[in-house]
Amino acid sequence: MTGIKKMWHTGTLDPLATGCLLIATENSTKLISRLENSKKTYLFTVDVSITSPTLDLEKDVSNVEIWGMIDHSEDDLIEFLKNQTSQLPPRYSAIHIWGKRAYDLARKGVDFEIEKRKIEVTDIEIMEKNLPKITIRLTLSAGGYVRSFAPVIADFFGVPDGWCITSLHREKIENIDLSLSMGFENLDITNTIPYPLLLNHIEVCSLDSKYKKPLIDGLVLDIGTPEERNSKKEILIYCDDICSLGHWTEWGIEVIKNYV
Repeated sequence: MTGIKKMWHTGTLDPLATGCLLIATENSTKLISRLENSKKTYLFTVDVSITSPTLDLEKDVSNVEIWGMIDHSEDDLIEFLKNQTSQLPPRYSAIHIWGKRAYDLARKGVDFEIEKRKIEVTDIEIMEKNLPKITIRLTLSAGGYVRSFAPVIADFFGVPDGWCITSLHREKIENIDLSLSMGFENLDITNTIPYPLLLNHIEVCSLDSKYKKPLIDGLVLDIGTPEERNSKKEILIYCDDICSLGHWTEWGIEVIKNYV
């Protein structure tokens, strides 16, 4: 992908994780903020018989005693996960603490606190339960960490010292799944995901080419029904050869960003 001047991504993957990662280039980077709250679907395996400070296989994995392990049912586990409304992010994560990445501080042995954050867990499936290993598919709200489920699940099964994710795969970002993806070795800027599919939560509006100059000039377009104007919703505006991000106001359509 030579010649690209701007490139950014939405939501990093853990070092040992695989799966979907949205990459924006050039003008599309203007829309990154509209994807930051995307929920994601993961397939992962927890092994409660081993532990690691990184909550995965990246660092210092060791065995733990599982003699007190409790064999809860799959339904009990699903109900337990549904009730997880907050979590403590991993110390080895990209969260900023005092202007530094948490994983950098953790590697240096610096003592610090991380605040819990709210999460929402939905669409939970237990793919396989063969203790001490459990494979789970679930959808997690933005800002959530799958690795943080490892100690929670281990404790649920009566192994408070065992926490390790042995595999982690991101299957979907909102409605974008692996069928629309490609490997890094095959990245091609001409093979992109259409905005209406990528941003299916934003209304699409197509305008006559006569509105192109007013759009570029940042003028409010005196169009739309009273219902549309009162909605205050954001919209993707297609006009001639440009695409703009705008929103409805009581006066009509107002541009937020041109050439997205």
